[in-house]
Amino acid sequence: MSGEARVDGVLRQALAQLRAGRLREAYAALEAAIGSGQDAPQLFALAGIVAARREDFVAAIPYLQRASEAMPHDPAMRANLARALIAAGRPAEAAEACATDMGDPRLMRLRAYALQQIGAPAAAADLYRAVLAAHRHDFESWNNLGNCLSALGDTAAAVAAFENGVAANPDAGPLYRNLSEALARSGLSERRVDVLRRAVARFPRDPSMLLELGLALADAGRADEAEQALRNVIAGAPGDPAAYVELAILLERHNDIAGLASLMAAADAAGVPADKLHYPKALMLMRRGDTGAALEHARASGDEIAAMRRCDVLARLHDRRGEWRQAFGFFLDRNRHIAAAHPRAAEQAASYRQEIEAIAGIGPPPEAAPPRVTGQAAGPVFLVGFPRSGTTLLDTMLMRHPGLAVFEEMPILDAAEAQLGDPPWRREPARQDLDRARAAYFQAARQSKPDLQNRIIIDKSPFNAARLPIIRRLFPDARVIFMQRHPYDAVLSAFMANFAWNRATANCLTIEDTATLYDAILRCWSRAVAMLDVTPHVVRYESLVGDPEPVLRRLLDHLCVDWVADVLDHRPAAHGRGMIATASYAQIQEALHGRSVGKWRRYAFAFEAAEEKLDPWVGALDYSTE
Repeated sequence: MSGEARVDGVLRQALAQLRAGRLREAYAALEAAIGSGQDAPQLFALAGIVAARREDFVAAIPYLQRASEAMPHDPAMRANLARALIAAGRPAEAAEACATDMGDPRLMRLRAYALQQIGAPAAAADLYRAVLAAHRHDFESWNNLGNCLSALGDTAAAVAAFENGVAANPDAGPLYRNLSEALARSGLSERRVDVLRRAVARFPRDPSMLLELGLALADAGRADEAEQALRNVIAGAPGDPAAYVELAILLERHNDIAGLASLMAAADAAGVPADKLHYPKALMLMRRGDTGAALEHARASGDEIAAMRRCDVLARLHDRRGEWRQAFGFFLDRNRHIAAAHPRAAEQAASYRQEIEAIAGIGPPPEAAPPRVTGQAAGPVFLVGFPRSGTTLLDTMLMRHPGLAVFEEMPILDAAEAQLGDPPWRREPARQDLDRARAAYFQAARQSKPDLQNRIIIDKSPFNAARLPIIRRLFPDARVIFMQRHPYDAVLSAFMANFAWNRATANCLTIEDTATLYDAILRCWSRAVAMLDVTPHVVRYESLVGDPEPVLRRLLDHLCVDWVADVLDHRPAAHGRGMIATASYAQIQEALHGRSVGKWRRYAFAFEAAEEKLDPWVGALDYSTE
């Protein structure tokens, strides 16, 4: 029998065994033939394929390398080799194996995936785009392209890629989850809810989709719907810890500590593994004031909870226990994890500071703006100040006044600015643009609060302190309340806060960066106040918590509304407002106290790099660092 005939016989035998699922026999026959000196490339190729099917990649790779060397122009051989190298954890070699012929879409996809694995998302994205230019319905490449773009921080393009993947294959469940995460990073909470409602309808038996919908509803501020979705997950899978953990976080944010305790009791009764409940029990015990037991649970929490969350609760616990250096270390660690989840954090932070500088450069309006849109008793009142200066406490007090309608960090000013086209710092808005913008502002306000009637709008958004030149153009008659706090305390509190992510809060990951943001906002604010001849009503946080009645009487006189004693007790409004969207959600439920006044002194060791930015404002705002 000729050598070629012997090779053909071995190949037929091995292929029959392979089709019958007898992988061991097939591999033994091929190995025996190769060991007897038969060196046909087809034997090497099939031996490598069979070994890979057996998940013995160490054995598969040498055979596939020999086959690829013997048949250098066969892309299938290199594709098999690349797959085995990737499976063996050798993606750099896989990328090299695919590099010689980039005209084959299989090799392009494999090289892109290998590059993705070795941390080269930009190069991988270019290859995925080339594949998709010819194969628009390749949903896996859309998914991988979306992951590369997410790694590059281009969330808008990532959203588009995942949406194309879902359109190409509506039955690919992981694409919905990836799209959900990209929408969350983009701040597109309502679109995220819509996507996940479609996913739940398509995968009704998949509890992970319902869980993701619950998270999306919570992110959109629809706490009641989120709670119901998470309870539905628990009802369908009572032993699954994930929904318990997420519902516990929601209840704690909702300040429903009794509900959190009941949930933990239900989890124990349902047999949820105790080691999966350390984090929610730490939250419960912390809010009850048992910091020792809470700390034990927080330290014991592990892979069941994201590192960022673990660091956050540990930081808060050490802070409550007066262990300042430990607390500061965990706050830094938490913020490092936050930054790692947003690859373009530094770029986003810088772009926001540049925007502030651009707004600060706006000159006075060229002429008096047209009268405000009618239909309101008075123009809006803007409550501003550096974040964590007490704006949430003050707006909650003002909620108790029947003549005031408080809008807490709602994008109604954004709705007005959207009508201006180019940002106002690039060109002076035309009169008709300002008219449309004012109309859009009040329309957005009435949509948010249909019972607005003739109540005075209190538009609270701390970062609007840097938008005073724009506010003045839109509303020449607007009154402005400036919430003021010791610069060191404000910066410390903002650094410690676990803010929702955006370009502004990207600046609050270190004390030094937060101080730089504080300086930028206060410089913009001070210049605008002087240039525009604005006389803001200043409320000093330390006075508000120390003796609120005279402070509130002066403020209500400034607003031209009657004194209402209910404003002195903010807690009924805090309890009645449901989920509080700001980082002050826990403190706002407490009685007034001055424990946070001068808190920066306990963390004075952290401020050396910030002194140059903050000390001038300490003097300008009549505070002291002594």
